[in-house]
Amino acid sequence: MTDIELVFNVAVAWDEWSHDPMFPFEPGCCLNGSRVVMEVLRDLGVRAKPVSVQFVLFNAFGWSAYEAGVPVAEWPHAAWSVGVGPNMEPPSNPDRWRGHLMLEGSDWLLDISARQFHRPGRINVETPLILPTTLPPDGWSISHGSNGNVLMIARFPANNLWREAAGWKRPHVAERTELTRRVQRVLERNTDD
Repeated sequence: MTDIELVFNVAVAWDEWSHDPMFPFEPGCCLNGSRVVMEVLRDLGVRAKPVSVQFVLFNAFGWSAYEAGVPVAEWPHAAWSVGVGPNMEPPSNPDRWRGHLMLEGSDWLLDISARQFHRPGRINVETPLILPTTLPPDGWSISHGSNGNVLMIARFPANNLWREAAGWKRPHVAERTELTRRVQRVLERNTDD
């Protein structure tokens, strides 16, 4: 099985687990989720490293307006975007890290908590996001999704305080064990098909 196939199966297991009422994380769990998934991937032999990012996720109308140079205040009602970056609003909880963390492999990028950016009727993100690419060292990368969304994303290495966050330092042993169990079930289910 290739690395990207394993990443996909881990993302499926995470997504299924995230619908369980006993799921131990909040929707915006990019830091904790990335830590747990990174360790499980490493246990499966897949190299993954955390990467702090800034991004803007547009729906098709928002992307069209952005490309046309229309100021956001003048966008049509159907145009939407959501993002994380240096100019974002302060968090409601000042003890939280202000940023977004993803995982990067040799030829893929994974946003395990992408569903937190779902805006019903505006921007559709219902599962973890897997991109079959890595980010350039500098500059922006643009990915067009099959659902009309467009993701404009770049590395944000200056926003590195996630390394000091309790959620990153915690070993998450129980969560890693549970995710590993769920990944095994997904893999078994796929071999039965």
